Amino acid sequence: MFRFSAGTEYAIRAVLRVAQSDTPLFIREISEKETIPKSFLSKLVQSLTHGGLLEARRGMHGGVNLARPKEEISVLEIIEACEGPLRSPTCLLNHTTQCPRSTECSIHEVWQKAQEGMIEILSKTKLSDLLDNGRGRNGKS
Repeated sequence: MFRFSAGTEYAIRAVLRVAQSDTPLFIREISEKETIPKSFLSKLVQSLTHGGLLEARRGMHGGVNLARPKEEISVLEIIEACEGPLRSPTCLLNHTTQCPRSTECSIHEVWQKAQEGMIEILSKTKLSDLLDNGRGRNGKS
């Protein structure tokens, strides 16, 4: 139903990599371990920092780390830092924010509930959940 950009996938992988580490990681390290282009990752880190999910410091003693505990950061927050808000009612059939047929479309309510369900799952799924279920552990995500 939802389609997210490659950047969103990269962002999730990068944040998981940071969440696994006890010390700040340099963008170069994340880029190499996750095979994400360094220049692209730098832009993602800016978005994630602006979204309050990561902290980034320059210099020898710098690096990237989580801005909040992994138990508090949801997958939805990461996605929205990259894609923008998902909470707007979007018609999944004609890809607009205002479905011209919503009052007569018999599947409109079903799509709306499916979208709301997906958003709810993404908002309840925390980084710690992804790490606890084995994904993202030992460099695998």
